[in-house]
Amino acid sequence: MPSLSRFASAIVLALLLPASTLAQGLTIDITEYPFSEPGEGDSRGPCPALNALANHGILPRDGKNIDLKMARAASKYLGMGDGPVDVVFAGALKTSTTGNPNTLNLADFAQHEPQQVEYDASMSRLDAYDGDPGPFNEEVWARCQSSWADDSDIITYKDAVAKLKARRRYAQANNPTY
Repeated sequence: MPSLSRFASAIVLALLLPASTLAQGLTIDITEYPFSEPGEGDSRGPCPALNALANHGILPRDGKNIDLKMARAASKYLGMGDGPVDVVFAGALKTSTTGNPNTLNLADFAQHEPQQVEYDASMSRLDAYDGDPGPFNEEVWARCQSSWADDSDIITYKDAVAKLKARRRYAQANNPTY
């Protein structure tokens, strides 16, 4: 599984953290949370934000045995309240592989059923119909990247919505289970 590089992880944090936290008047010194590439046996899933939180030690670096208290604490770095975290976490616990009904591993989020946290038409993951939706997929990401506006270094909300719609159209045309 290709892991996020130091640069890609910093990009994820740079995009996610300021957008969600600065709007709330929060600032985060990520030098307190240095990047560490996932090691052998570490758990990563389909969510780049959660993977970045683990890569920076905000969630357990191994991505394993995460409980609701940890998830709530980490969600503050994304500017999220407890409500959305509680809903997603409760669904994800249905596919926990930890042996503890109150914890999960990041890879558990890659299970397409029964909890439906993982979804098709991701901009960086395979649809479940096409294979494992957990790891980053360079081909899917390249397809999504290929039509970003070439004349700007800025991805606007309008650009992102258009790209997501295009990815959904691709899934509808190529995935009979979408």
